[in-house]
Amino acid sequence: MKHGRLLAWSLVAICASIISTAVRADDDELDSLVMRAASLRQSVDSYLRGQRVRAVPLLSFRGRCPRVGLIYLDSRGRGGPRVATYDVCGNDVTDTGEVSPALPGDAQTRDVGLGVMQAAIRYGRRTQEWRGYVFEAVRISPADTYGCAQVESTVTSEGLLVANSAGRVCP
Repeated sequence: MKHGRLLAWSLVAICASIISTAVRADDDELDSLVMRAASLRQSVDSYLRGQRVRAVPLLSFRGRCPRVGLIYLDSRGRGGPRVATYDVCGNDVTDTGEVSPALPGDAQTRDVGLGVMQAAIRYGRRTQEWRGYVFEAVRISPADTYGCAQVESTVTSEGLLVANSAGRVCP
């Protein structure tokens, strides 16, 4: 009986060690992705734990350390995909634990977002605050003969990522 308990505890310890190593590997992968986006100051698409994710640096955030939003592109809830927010201080990545507010879906909000994206086509970058949200757009390709360009847009509120997209925008 004593050997049975010892064997059971040994198996539990081995399983715990394996699980701990796997979780730490996932954490290292997450940390690496978030630090990469912060360092590049550009969005980075990747896979994390088998899910498509996008790490988005919050360039308009004015905190002590850079901040990155991580969008889980495959997980859709009522308010859209799940978003986590991380602070990157040196080599430490910390989950803020805060939940992003939803972006209003009214026509005025859409018009403001579109106006910011169209201004980014002309000027390369545009940021505008509106109703507690910060709309930021960056042109990521030259404009074509029609005046259209690839633009990445990011919306934040109180230092939290609310939305991010990239695509072709025309004036």
